[in-house]
Amino acid sequence: MVSRGTKVTEFLNDAIKDVSALIPFKYLHRGADFSIVKRAFPAALTMPKFDNRRLLWDHAIEGFGLRQKPMTYVEFGVWRGESIKYFAERNQSEYSRFIGLDSFEGLPEEWLGHHGKGAFDENGNIPEVDDQRIHFIKGWFQDTWAAAERLVAESKSNDLLVHFDADVYSSTLFALTSVNGLGKKYLAIFDEFSGEESRAVYHYCQAYGAGIEFLAGSPATRKYPIRVLCWITPRPLRSEPAVATPSGLQGTRLRTLDESSESRTLGREL
Repeated sequence: MVSRGTKVTEFLNDAIKDVSALIPFKYLHRGADFSIVKRAFPAALTMPKFDNRRLLWDHAIEGFGLRQKPMTYVEFGVWRGESIKYFAERNQSEYSRFIGLDSFEGLPEEWLGHHGKGAFDENGNIPEVDDQRIHFIKGWFQDTWAAAERLVAESKSNDLLVHFDADVYSSTLFALTSVNGLGKKYLAIFDEFSGEESRAVYHYCQAYGAGIEFLAGSPATRKYPIRVLCWITPRPLRSEPAVATPSGLQGTRLRTLDESSESRTLGREL
């Protein structure tokens, strides 16, 4: 028999759930985003802040020696190309590479409740540039990251800076998990951090065990920064993952395909 106390507790739990369900999904998440910044990333509230985004960009360039050194700059969300051009103009190395990913057809979904799907649409038009180091890859991130990754791999020794300007949670989370696969510590700039991007960072760090160190933000007038500069350190991957061996296959080894030609098939070594 269920006790009276248990019935009251269940009633209150259901009431709380019903009230929460009345709050529109977008507003519930918006409040959660600020909670994440305050509770999970308190350093973002106390780090140095610049008056505007260009001063923050200049700090990334000058503070980390990116004016002269070869760098690979990857941008998720290009729009009209202001930021990718800015970084390219200020980097003097001929070995640098600047990669911009965008559909140029606007947002894939609603953002913040007042930017509808398709906002920031450029009718598929790619920005005009005369710098041969700049490469634009047109399409949705999930369709174009493989091509971008190949370009990044061609300049492995370059310092890496990734500019996340996808705005929405889903796109930002995809971008973070994709770059994680590079297995390389990198500088990151988030253009709309105190919003859906912070939620994407939080869930990415939870899922992948990555580390984040906040360096600076903007604007100086905001307690909750709009833009942040930080280090992101992916969790190191094991070179040889441990694999459990079934008891009936002890002593079995799967030979790799790059061994000598006479042992290029999978088999047993007894």
